[in-house]
Amino acid sequence: MALSIEPNIHPLFVTLAHYPLELLANSKISVYRTPDSVEHEWDPEHGLHNQENLPIWVGWANVTPNVDWRARNREWAGEVTGVHAYRIQLLHIDKNETVNRQLWGDPEMRVSFAEGMRVVINKSPADPRQNGLKLIVRNAVFDSLPWQPTLLCDFETGDTNGQN
Repeated sequence: MALSIEPNIHPLFVTLAHYPLELLANSKISVYRTPDSVEHEWDPEHGLHNQENLPIWVGWANVTPNVDWRARNREWAGEVTGVHAYRIQLLHIDKNETVNRQLWGDPEMRVSFAEGMRVVINKSPADPRQNGLKLIVRNAVFDSLPWQPTLLCDFETGDTNGQN
């Protein structure tokens, strides 16, 4: 049994949980700060300027349809604005391919995920229909293991293919 007699968890329990997730994390994803392909910034001296929206996290994840009893459509002012579609579990928060590998494990390099971010599924060998799928983060949650964020994502309404 993984738990010790003391009320705390055995030190090896946390690392043992990571191995099964590695087997399931077969989709390469990118996470962007905003859903648009261009970010806009205001500079008081030069006005509005645009810059390319680069991914803040790239890596492997477990992508599963969210069809359980907790899946809900997103509503705003009584209108459905998104369809709750996917649960994305990142392989490991530190395994961010936009960061040099020597910095993996440095808490300063970790990304904070939030509502409204864009997730793009770059490569899904198990289901090629998901390649290029674009989703919006509805909820970014952690469990008791902070290395494994879960992103609950939506399609925008009117986007039945998740490509917009």
